[in-house]
Amino acid sequence: MRFGWLAELSHPRAGKPALSTTKPIPKKMLERLFKLLEMTSLKDLAEVNSKEYVRWQSIKRGKARISAEEIEQLGKLYTSYRWWLMTGDVMPDKGQTSPDYDEANRNLTSQNAG
Repeated sequence: MRFGWLAELSHPRAGKPALSTTKPIPKKMLERLFKLLEMTSLKDLAEVNSKEYVRWQSIKRGKARISAEEIEQLGKLYTSYRWWLMTGDVMPDKGQTSPDYDEANRNLTSQNAG
């Protein structure tokens, strides 16, 4: 799935415009994107010391804008979070959840186990 309409996003803490196009990206979507980035190891995104690794470091630190291709890469890494990333909604019956949804389910399962 391609996200060509997303153009480039900036880190929400960097104070830069959300998009280089005229359509601003919703703040909530940026928050979801960076939630995934915070829980992702750079090693999962690129080979250590590669050009891509340094780029992901800059994105995570709010020093660089993230491109549509990089958002796609996150979507491929977290296939069960794609719908949530784009809409903020979950569809557990379709295998589309969120980090918070999964955490809540883990907590319920551990409470029922004891």
